[in-house]
Amino acid sequence: MEFLTTEEKTVIGGSYADIPVEAKNAGEEGNVEAGKVIYLPQEIKNIAITNPNPIAGGTEEEDDDNLRKRIVLRWYGVAYGGCEESFRSMALEVTGVAEAQAVACYMGPGTVKILVWSRNEVGSLVPASDTLVETVQDYLDERKPICTKVLVAQPTGILQDVFVYLEVESTYTYAVISENVKAAVMAFFDDLDVGDDLIISKLLAACMAVTGVKDIKIGKPKDNVTCTALEQIMLGRVAITTKAWENQYVTW
Repeated sequence: MEFLTTEEKTVIGGSYADIPVEAKNAGEEGNVEAGKVIYLPQEIKNIAITNPNPIAGGTEEEDDDNLRKRIVLRWYGVAYGGCEESFRSMALEVTGVAEAQAVACYMGPGTVKILVWSRNEVGSLVPASDTLVETVQDYLDERKPICTKVLVAQPTGILQDVFVYLEVESTYTYAVISENVKAAVMAFFDDLDVGDDLIISKLLAACMAVTGVKDIKIGKPKDNVTCTALEQIMLGRVAITTKAWENQYVTW
């Protein structure tokens, strides 16, 4: 995957420069973790590069299902004033927006608050960046009905750590099964949509479905985690141990 700089910068010897980049080719393959961009296509003497932060925001070409969804949302157009779904529809038209929710009358009649999400380098929903929020704000300001005040903002989220006690079948390797359980936990959180509660029994079932698992106990969270219709529960740290969780100290 190649990236192109979007600004010209001069690097003085012994110093460094932060230079914004964009992927040469559109798509999710341009979403990479921090520290992965380290090679120059043509070596420059005494110059080294890296990306201290993840590069995200790349999306694949819209598929038919999402296109159909936006077509349906067009029925809620703003020809006669606009409703919550019409503003959500407009926000979803902006490149990089993976999900949007509208809150009508958040500061009284004639006001609408739009919360926007994007996807990170592994495809999970995350609050949109400041740049994307500004882009959506400008886009809606040009298309909103007259006499309507629109505010685009980053959504609030609940960061939830997960602590799992794992016992594996004797014929399986613990290191392998523990990684598979961790992947199952991550997939479970990826499937949580905006407004979805975290149900312990469902998380437990997802972990128990991993081949080689003999027994699972969820040490954290201890109870179901609820959220509002505009919040999203996101995965924090994950710890898996072979010891009974009640007495185990964990390094995350």
